[in-house]
Amino acid sequence: MNLAVKIGLLLVCGGWMCCSTGEASSKPNFIIFYVDDLGYGDLSTYGHPTSFTPNIQNMADNGLILTNFYSNSPVCSPSRSHDIM
Repeated sequence: MNLAVKIGLLLVCGGWMCCSTGEASSKPNFIIFYVDDLGYGDLSTYGHPTSFTPNIQNMADNGLILTNFYSNSPVCSPSRSHDIM
């Protein structure tokens, strides 16, 4: 390729990358609860009859609940330390 074609491609690609739609992108918010000795069914979110957790229930109703978490270790320490870092 000659120099003029290279410069033309550079200007077209550079101009295309600088164009924006004018919309601001919003970043999602993540909240991870680390609770000691809390079972799956211990919250009202998962149907516990006597446990009343209105704020957690509100976040669950208006957000996303992820229920499948796995660890490659028999203890939870490596998973927790990975998420903290």
